[in-house]
This record gives sequence, C-alpha cells and structure tokens, in this order.
Amino acid sequence: MSNKKSQAALEFLMTYGWAILVVLVVIGALAYFGVLNPTILLPEKCSLQMGLYCKNHIVFDNNQVFLELENGMGKGIILTSLTMTGDLIDCVVLFANGSGCPSTNPWDSCYNSNSGLHLSNGRSVIINMTNTTEIQTNCSTTSKIGKTKADIAMKWYFDDANSLFEHTMNGEVLSNVETG
Repeated sequence: MSNKKSQAALEFLMTYGWAILVVLVVIGALAYFGVLNPTILLPEKCSLQMGLYCKNHIVFDNNQVFLELENGMGKGIILTSLTMTGDLIDCVVLFANGSGCPSTNPWDSCYNSNSGLHLSNGRSVIINMTNTTEIQTNCSTTSKIGKTKADIAMKWYFDDANSLFEHTMNGEVLSNVETG
C-alpha cells in the first residue's frame, strides 16, 4: 500500500512540478526585467502627522519640488524648516532668513514677531522648494525619471507659543519624478 502512495506522489510531482517550475521562472524573469517592479505598482502618496495635511505634491528632475499643505491643527502654526531626504531627493528649506520672516506672498511679514512661515488654521498653501532668494533653500534631485521615496521632517510651533516649544513632524512622500 505504501508503494502505491509514493508512486502517486512521484507521478504528481513529475506531472505538475514542471508547470510549477515554469511559472516560477516566468515570475523571476518578469521581476528581473522590471515588469513586476513594486515601486511602479505603488500609488503616489504624501503623508504627514495628523493635523497638517499634504494635499498635493510634485517632484521634477530639475531641482524643483512643490508641496501643498493644509493646516488642520485647530489654530495657526509657524513653520521654521522643512527637510526632504530620500534616494533621489535632498532638500532643506529654512523659512526664516537672518532678518526674520520672508517677504513672499502670502506671508507679508513676521507673525507676532516670530520668524518663520505662518499658516493659519484651515488655510492651504503651496510651498515651492526651488532655490529662491526669499527663503533659504538647498534642493537637489537627480535627473533619473521614475518613482522616489523621501522622508519629510518639518519643524513647527503654534503661533501663540514661544519658538522654544518647537516640534518636529515626520512624514513621507512617494512620488514620480517628472520631467521639468
């Protein structure tokens, strides 16, 4: 009786084992040639800690990065710096220059003598992380087109608090690098 069971098992492996092996080789070939690249299959996303929402984002291959942020923390905040680091992105933005706040729209001046970028509750703003003269930036992206992942670290404090109470908010961006 044992002989018949082992014969049936061997026949099963000989009949279907080759088919399983062929399927594994095809999957391996597709992965090798990039058809099954998981970074291509993953959707774009931009996420931050609860209260500050990353509504939209875009990364270009010519050192331009744009983020659209919305404040939902219940009261105004002041952003002092934003850093993005990843495999294709390396950006640092300091929202306060040596003399105080930037004079760019919509932040016409310092908020209550606090230096940084003021974002009122419920307000949405697009941050241009391109090298500009209004705010201190250092942003570089590679010319490689594809998908990139970057970690975000943003320093902020409430607009009615002292800058001593600065917090760090972390998040991440998974984005296509577009030609610009």
